[in-house]
Amino acid sequence: QMLVLISGSGLLAALSYAKYLASQQQLPMLVEHGGQILIPVILVLALTAGIRHRATVLVAKVAVVMVFAGHGLYALGWHWPTPANFFGMTSIILHRSFRPVLADRIGRIRRRLGASHGPGKTRRRHVHRPELLGCRPVCP
Repeated sequence: QMLVLISGSGLLAALSYAKYLASQQQLPMLVEHGGQILIPVILVLALTAGIRHRATVLVAKVAVVMVFAGHGLYALGWHWPTPANFFGMTSIILHRSFRPVLADRIGRIRRRLGASHGPGKTRRRHVHRPELLGCRPVCP
């Protein structure tokens, strides 16, 4: 059973590399899927060493950090474009339209990190024109 789980992790690694290549080699995709590859490894560690073993906890923490780091890199839109469905998912989950607010906050974060904004340099333009941050229109 352990061999099947470990080989499953290997197959997930091959799948994540294929998705990384299909996404035009975007690093957040590889980081996010790297965390997902570790899930069968965590299960094997939990079954063999115990759920509270130091290695199991450490690998679980690394997996969670990797998945959220990949999501965060996409959400910031720093070097990679924010996915088209990001604002739509957020609006649906929170039952509100936060697109201008999110675009403004993302713009602030990008300014703090030193990322260039392109033609629009002021915050006011980002509130009314989130497409300057690479955001795509959200379907109603």
